[in-house]
Amino acid sequence: MSSSSASMSSTSRAEAAVAPRSRSARPPHRAAGRPPRRLRAVAVAALIALGAGAASPGLAQGDGPAGTSRTAPEAPAGGELQRSASRTDPVERARALMAQAQSHLQAGEVGDAAQRLRQAVGLDPGLHTARYQYARIMVASGRRGYAREILRAGLERAPGHVRMARLYAALAAEAEDWGTAAAALQQARDRAGDAASAQLTAQLAGVYRGAGQYAQAIELYRELSAAQPQAAGRWRMGQALAAERAGDDQAALAAWRAARAAGGLSEALTSYAEARIEALEQEAE
Repeated sequence: MSSSSASMSSTSRAEAAVAPRSRSARPPHRAAGRPPRRLRAVAVAALIALGAGAASPGLAQGDGPAGTSRTAPEAPAGGELQRSASRTDPVERARALMAQAQSHLQAGEVGDAAQRLRQAVGLDPGLHTARYQYARIMVASGRRGYAREILRAGLERAPGHVRMARLYAALAAEAEDWGTAAAALQQARDRAGDAASAQLTAQLAGVYRGAGQYAQAIELYRELSAAQPQAAGRWRMGQALAAERAGDDQAALAAWRAARAAGGLSEALTSYAEARIEALEQEAE
C-alpha cells in the first residue's frame, strides 16, 4: 500500500521520540572545542534513526495511501474495543473485517479501515496484526493515549510481539515514561533471544540513554558493534554519546576514535566525530 496523508513524519522523528536525551542529566558545558548544535543534532538523529521502522508512531509506508481525506472515527471511551455481533465464527469474521480494512486503506478510506480493525480486534483480541494497525491509525489521528491502551492490552496477551512492543515503547518514551518503554522492549528482546533484531536492540539502547541509564546503553551498543561490524562506526558513536553523557571522557574519547576508525559514517558524522575527538583530546591535556 502507498503512504497515508495521516503519516506522522520520517524515521528520524519517530526515533527521536524513542531516544531523546534525558532532560535531567545534562553534562557540564564544554567551552573548548564544542561543535555547533546543528552538528550535534545531526549525529544524534543519524544514530537514533537506526532503531526506526516498525516503531514509528504514526502511519508509515504500507499503512495507508497518499491523498487520504477521511480521518479515523472517534475512539471508544476508556480504550475498550467494542465487540461486533456476528452470526458467523468470530475468528473468521475478524479476518474478513481485517481484509475489508486493507481494501479501505488502499482506497484512502482510513476512517472506515479503523472501524473495521476495531471490530476485528473486538471479535478476536488475539488478532494482533489488526490491533497494531488500528493503534497506528489512532496515533496518526492524535489519539496517542488510546493507542497506548490498545497496545498495552495486546502486550498482556502477547508480551513478545515485537511490533506492538516497539510502538508501545516509542509512545511511552515520547511521554518520558522510560521505565515502561524499557520494560516493553526488554521483554520482547528476552523472548526473541538470539533472533532479536538490531533495530529492537538499538531502540532499547536509545531508551536507556534517554533515561540516563548509560551503563546499560553502552553495553547494548557494544553488543551491536560486535554483531554488526559493518555498522560498527555508528554503534561506536552511540557508545561515545552515552559515555559523554555519563561524564566518562576517557571512554568517550576511545569510542569516538573507534567510530572514526570503523568508518561507514557520513561526511557530517565523520566531521562531528573528529570535532569531539579534538575537543576531548584538548581537555585531556
